[in-house]
Amino acid sequence: MANVSLSDMQFRASSKEIAISPGEKVGTVLRTGSRVSARRSTSTPPTPKISRAALCLDKILKEMSVSAIGNGNGNIYCEVTSSGSVLGLYFDGFSLYSTDPKATNSSRASALVPLVLHANCKEEPEYLETQKSLEELINAYKAGGGIVGRVELAYFCDCFYYDTKDIIPAEINVLEFDSTMRLQVEQACRSESLTPISACGLNEYLNSTMFSHITFEPPAAASKSVSTASTGSDGFYEMCKEGDFDVDFEWTKTQQERIRPRTFLEKFVPNKAHRMITKLANHDLTTVIDRIADGKTGVDTIQDNYLNIILVGKPGTGKTTTAEALSATLGLPIYTVSLSKNTEEDEVQGKTKVIEGKFQFKETPFLEAYENGGIVVLEEFNLADPGMMQGAIGQAIEYPFVLLKDGYQEVHRHPMCVFISTMNTATQGAREPNEALTSRSPVTIIMEDPGDDEFLSILMSKGYTKMDCERVYTAYKKIITYLAEEAGNEEMVMCVTLRHCLGALKLLEAEFDFKDAINNSMIGSIAIKDLSLADDVRTSVLDTLRL
Repeated sequence: MANVSLSDMQFRASSKEIAISPGEKVGTVLRTGSRVSARRSTSTPPTPKISRAALCLDKILKEMSVSAIGNGNGNIYCEVTSSGSVLGLYFDGFSLYSTDPKATNSSRASALVPLVLHANCKEEPEYLETQKSLEELINAYKAGGGIVGRVELAYFCDCFYYDTKDIIPAEINVLEFDSTMRLQVEQACRSESLTPISACGLNEYLNSTMFSHITFEPPAAASKSVSTASTGSDGFYEMCKEGDFDVDFEWTKTQQERIRPRTFLEKFVPNKAHRMITKLANHDLTTVIDRIADGKTGVDTIQDNYLNIILVGKPGTGKTTTAEALSATLGLPIYTVSLSKNTEEDEVQGKTKVIEGKFQFKETPFLEAYENGGIVVLEEFNLADPGMMQGAIGQAIEYPFVLLKDGYQEVHRHPMCVFISTMNTATQGAREPNEALTSRSPVTIIMEDPGDDEFLSILMSKGYTKMDCERVYTAYKKIITYLAEEAGNEEMVMCVTLRHCLGALKLLEAEFDFKDAINNSMIGSIAIKDLSLADDVRTSVLDTLRL
């Protein structure tokens, strides 16, 4: 691993002329009083300087030698053509992954391209000034017939520097863009997590479909079993309910009993994780089925189309429910394995029990799914001993896809087996997962707290009245705001979840007083850990609520 200086990347000496602003060079300093970024310190003389970010604009606007995709989180994958070679770069806001790490240094403007794209795609107010300055520059570039003035160019460079210097690390890790990262980017493309960049009018200057270092498959053509109807937010879940994403595989009668009925989706409130995994799984499993039809077997059937996914989030964000919805959407059997610090290898490999005085081997849900296919939900996998997990399934979920049944008999992963590991964040008893194990699950999805409308929809989907749901949600928001801002206790925020809101609604339905319902659900969960803080919340929040 190496690193590069953000400052060097922008200001390392260069006498190269800027193609989009003939006659200007990197390092040119404009006169005092020129337009500058609002983020400048008052003690800094207002003299903007043309940085190497201008060379990135040459590649994007003038040479049109950049292919790129990204998202609103600022994750960028791009390929930059220079002197006949193509450099692949992925930037996640902290680290820069390169197909040629040795060539990715502060002397090459190509390495700065994904950072420029990052700042102009990330949906954060901190980058608003850079984004507006680029939009102005592109408009001036078009109006000027392919030339932009030094004032617009210097202003963009100034905004980019002052917006990034406090957000992007001063020293950026440079890592290898290896096969694991390639697979992660390809999966992000298929699931539409990375899409063509349209921010600030960049789309007409960037190629978003032709890449050299990744295999890019447009999402619309990724699966043979997906209807050509709209998969947008207005039609996607109707397609799920109609079975458009159901995989065409013949399950045994026993397995069919484990498939959640499609009616499960009637009360399921859609979320991004469900949408993403549905598309990803439909594509990969359909590809596997095609290989089976072509007569392939074993590892040749799976190849790179295996799914190991981690869902991360605070309790109550719907991780397990999302897995259940996937079973109904995809038509896959589902097996749930609850893990704890006492979980042993036989939970994975099968158990020998004494039955009617005789030793008999019994398959576990994990083993049954591993051999026969289906979704395996590893609940709270970070609670289990990391060494045990690595030893039991380290080679089972990734190549060579081998598990030791009963501790000695080799069995291989079924090509229709999907692993979904869930973990709560910052909860008592949690351990840091084994890195070797988490690296085998390159897709990690963060389950954020639902937005206001989604949260209310979840509560109302359980049959409670809108008025009661709104009252309980108001109390919930005030409690977590107090814990975070007044008490300064972010850890305790994790103790109050959507489940406690449902508990309060259940008490209301049983005709308990509103304050009693809140006190014996949300505030009660705080009292388990800190009785004094629970009293403070009761006095400062609950007693002041207008009923």
